[in-house]
Amino acid sequence: MQVIVQPFGAVLATKWPVRKAVLWMLLPEFVLLPLMFVLVGTGDFWLAVLGMGLATFPHAMYYAALAGILARVFPVEVRYTGMSLSYQLCTTLFAGTAPIVSQYLLTTFHSIWPVVALGLGYTALTLAGVLPLLARTGDAADDTADVANSRTAQPA
Repeated sequence: MQVIVQPFGAVLATKWPVRKAVLWMLLPEFVLLPLMFVLVGTGDFWLAVLGMGLATFPHAMYYAALAGILARVFPVEVRYTGMSLSYQLCTTLFAGTAPIVSQYLLTTFHSIWPVVALGLGYTALTLAGVLPLLARTGDAADDTADVANSRTAQPA
């Protein structure tokens, strides 16, 4: 599902203002993530597959736009290091700890809803982090194209 959907996120991020694209990619997560857990909870295989597929759409599309956003944040001299540190630290702190924190919440509260809240909290944290970055770097969709064109432009 991610392989199919991710390119659409990249297209949205280049065709729309990036802020609008990010909001359209992440806000559905607040509906689709709880829906996924409800559908998985039915015990029906196909409903669980549907729920997981739908919940994959928003974050897969956002992931496609994230590289372009981060490329605009870091100056060329530190871009590779900045992007790599951003990915690696966030993966370590959030994605890496999510399974153990989720299991702790599930064991402690005997309910899936605290786990859903954790996922929604991560989405809210993502929005809280990316929106100020977009405000700092500019919001126009063609800014991303300008970065790519500046690398390939030949001097006159």
